[in-house]
Amino acid sequence: MYRIPWRIIPPEHLLKMTIELADLASLLSEYEVSNRYVVEGIRLARNMNDEQAEAKLLFCMGENKRRLSFKKEAYETFDEAIRLLSDADDAYGLRMLSYFCGVKMSFLIDLSLIHISE
Repeated sequence: MYRIPWRIIPPEHLLKMTIELADLASLLSEYEVSNRYVVEGIRLARNMNDEQAEAKLLFCMGENKRRLSFKKEAYETFDEAIRLLSDADDAYGLRMLSYFCGVKMSFLIDLSLIHISE
């Protein structure tokens, strides 16, 4: 539990809000700020054994790295997020896995690292 002077915040809520802040900072092109939230969120997710939250944060970090032109590191981070979800057995985890794989594939196609025959 984390303590604010007037209340105690459950770790699940703190993790959820950290993910939201990481995504929001990324959308606002504040990639370094986003990555700070990602690092904190990954620490929380690992402490809670929440692989889906960790994967979501890793994917956010990968997107930040890609936008900052660290392409190789970005794709390694995408792969780590995808690996975490590879054993998903619930609908939400499978949807995230499908989305992550599709986004990574789109990035690779855009960079001509994968060729589509027409």
